[in-house]
Amino acid sequence: SFRASTLDNPYIPAEDIEEARKELPAEVFSQEFEGIPLDDGANPFGLKKIEESIGDVEDNPVVVWGVDLARAQDFTVAVGMDAWQRVVQLERWQAPWSVTKERVQSLIGDTPAIVDATGVGDAIVSDLQDRGNPIAGFIFTGPNKLRLMQRLIAAFQNKELTLPDEPWLINELESFEFTYTANGVKYEAPRGLHDDGVMALGLALHGWDRVQGVRPEKLSPLQAVGDDPYFGEDSDSLKSPNQATGDFSQQLPAGSW
Repeated sequence: SFRASTLDNPYIPAEDIEEARKELPAEVFSQEFEGIPLDDGANPFGLKKIEESIGDVEDNPVVVWGVDLARAQDFTVAVGMDAWQRVVQLERWQAPWSVTKERVQSLIGDTPAIVDATGVGDAIVSDLQDRGNPIAGFIFTGPNKLRLMQRLIAAFQNKELTLPDEPWLINELESFEFTYTANGVKYEAPRGLHDDGVMALGLALHGWDRVQGVRPEKLSPLQAVGDDPYFGEDSDSLKSPNQATGDFSQQLPAGSW
């Protein structure tokens, strides 16, 4: 056996390789250009990283929704993410557009949402915006989808997300794959499978970066005065101000963007 690297190919322009290095995740570049196969095959997230992201999700308020729309062949999926990047609500259904529009409006309420505005979705997003829902549309073009997936890949690699142990969502994430074409990287589900949950998760993360951006600090438990390091042994006066962390509920989004 042998391994040959594209970097050593004199017929491939060096600038093309450098452009691909900037565009691709490091593991993908290693496989496609350096000839180092991934343990996870074509899965861009990493099977171990997906497994590590599964955990207990608390019943916290949703700060942003990501909604991928579909009607018949695929599913409409709505992902609700809390301030700590945990998926605390997950909905999946198939229904006529009129039913889906009403269900999305009822589900998100006054919470900000990123909603698929590709194709027919544009009219649905426009109608919901006219009703006063705090919605931003997202159109799935090639470059937009690439950036969305690269952000989601980074979130898995950095262990940012916590997901519920929902079999259909985990299956979608594990079967999701990339292919490298002459026009760049293409991210999609294999033929015959679904990726609606993956797209909705990417949209929720995209919205979280804009609505929340930074995880709130958790309040430290209160200490007894005798255990407080800011008190001296022979004095009941503070050596320095003991500042409270604050009420971070005020940082959560209000009724609009």
